[in-house]
Amino acid sequence: MLREIGSDFWNNIEHNNGLEFHIRGIGVCQGRQLYISGRSAIRAFARDVEVRTKKVLIPAFSCGTVIVPFVREGWEIAYYGIHRSLVPNKKNLIECIESFNPSVVFLQNYFGYDTLSGIENVIALCRQKNIVVIEDLTQCLFSAFKKTEADYYVSSFRKFIAIPEGGILLSKHASIEWEIKEAVPQILEVAREAFDIKKKYMEEDFSIQKEVFLEKYRNLKALIAEYSDIYQMNVESKKFLQCIDSQMLIQKRRENYKVLYHELGTVSWLTCIFGIPKSTETPLYFPVYINCSDKREEIQSYLSLENIYCPIVWPRYMRQSEIDNDSNYIYDHILCIPCDQRYGLEEMQRIVQVIKKLEG
Repeated sequence: MLREIGSDFWNNIEHNNGLEFHIRGIGVCQGRQLYISGRSAIRAFARDVEVRTKKVLIPAFSCGTVIVPFVREGWEIAYYGIHRSLVPNKKNLIECIESFNPSVVFLQNYFGYDTLSGIENVIALCRQKNIVVIEDLTQCLFSAFKKTEADYYVSSFRKFIAIPEGGILLSKHASIEWEIKEAVPQILEVAREAFDIKKKYMEEDFSIQKEVFLEKYRNLKALIAEYSDIYQMNVESKKFLQCIDSQMLIQKRRENYKVLYHELGTVSWLTCIFGIPKSTETPLYFPVYINCSDKREEIQSYLSLENIYCPIVWPRYMRQSEIDNDSNYIYDHILCIPCDQRYGLEEMQRIVQVIKKLEG
């Protein structure tokens, strides 16, 4: 049986320096708080940040877990455009700032790349208008390029590593002394079971049925979603942050990405969104556009039959309406191919072989 590529992480990390020392490119922050999840951190911000009105401007291409915390805290939301290259439509962003008059502008770098380069004039405009700027670091957590001069930074940890839970909120200029609920120990219990069972499965313990650990991961995600209010991160989860070989993670992802880029760049039915990462960029996935949108789910299903699991990052949030054409294109065409630290040349070559079968 072919080992699966992609899907949920399992606990296969080794002790090293720890993640907290690798949130680079943001300088000194005055405040920091760890939460159960990135969405909990965003909700804390949405509930307690001091602003004149509860109006936020969010990228049109966003995860629902970014949008929902603002919805639940009663914010009015507008969306600014994102080009197909995944850089902000700065002209539209400035127009939205002028017309919508938000109190908060939410920024996002995509897939580990510096897609916010050149955004300084927009941040300067926000400063003039007393608008709070928050940047989501989730997808560039291991990238070393200089981040924006935001007032706040937020991130989830679970996109890059096998960790039961975890999110962080950082404040550039002030301490974060906001109300937070006690940690949820049940999450650790379910996560440990899921990680352990999948690890045995990946080590070819054929007594384990795949559905067993899939059910555990579904339970874990449901539990994190259930505790959607503002909860602390468990102490044991914090210890996971000291068990990450960051340099290995960065090196593996960059090497794997380069293999996929060089081998898949000529495939006629897909378009690579980014080029080779710069030395300061660590990719989250190898994201591509499937040129014919009505073939995307078919291709995704075909790959899953080969035990290659390529997520759609992200499905469109159901309450979004009237977003720009480029952002609609991204939602309809994007597919993300795994290139993370669990894998090496052998797995990347297998991905290439399977995809090139479709070319013929």
